[in-house]
Amino acid sequence: MSNFKVGQKVVCVIEDNFSDKVYNIQGYGPKINEIVTINWVGIAEGTPCLGFEEYTYYNACWDDFQFRPLDNAFADEVESMIKEQLKEEYV
Repeated sequence: MSNFKVGQKVVCVIEDNFSDKVYNIQGYGPKINEIVTINWVGIAEGTPCLGFEEYTYYNACWDDFQFRPLDNAFADEVESMIKEQLKEEYV
């Protein structure tokens, strides 16, 4: 089973025309570096797969190895640095 969970944001790191395992839909799905939100986690043809809020047609799913968790810690750190810099400029 997948280590991902519903509601988690992930980023696409591998794009392979996304031959959907359930409905064989090709050429329509997350692109490299696109951030998507998981709305279900399952297994299709024995492979862990993910469904996304942004791509809800036909309950399509994509192999979970094509995605990585979004690193919110880095984004939070950058946001903090920017806020601190802005605060110093306006003091």
